[in-house]
Amino acid sequence: MSAAAFARDLLGWKRSPREDGKPKNKVGWEWVPNCADVDSKESISLAAGMLTSLGLKSPGRAQTPATAPPRNPGTALENRVQETLEAELPRLDGNRQWQVIRGALITRYAQYRHLTDLDDLIERYPNLRVTLGKDYLIKPDVTVGLLGTPTRDELPFLHAAVSCKWTIRSDRVQNIRHEFNQMARHRRGRQPHL
Repeated sequence: MSAAAFARDLLGWKRSPREDGKPKNKVGWEWVPNCADVDSKESISLAAGMLTSLGLKSPGRAQTPATAPPRNPGTALENRVQETLEAELPRLDGNRQWQVIRGALITRYAQYRHLTDLDDLIERYPNLRVTLGKDYLIKPDVTVGLLGTPTRDELPFLHAAVSCKWTIRSDRVQNIRHEFNQMARHRRGRQPHL
């Protein structure tokens, strides 16, 4: 199995947004790749080439594509990453008890348990929020925990955090970097794979 065997299931063509009865994208196509920035000719061209090389040809003038991609590929991507990790990790290392979760706060894991105490203090003393903020309460798209590892609080050990972004913009990349930097900075114990 390739690292992203499910990617082809999430990719496809979507009807272009319209304005004044015409397709609203930089190349004027009726159908655009669902992973392209429609305000960029280069993005549309590169994404179209990728889809074509995967055998997903443009519907052209057809009313609907042969196979429609999911309406919300970001959520579908998170689900498929979770499902793939749940299936593959025990196969790769069956001696560990893996726990793969979507949208779990990092405070569910041993290395970040202390942040719950910090959050309780901020709730009791709201003035601390101004100084400390709350950007330490991170909820990665997918977390991989290890059950049965000896930890002080009997919480699972966070093995990895996965960020799943369907499209990349500079603000999203900066958000990922910020979250992972916060996770590296606030951990107690071994750093998870980020």
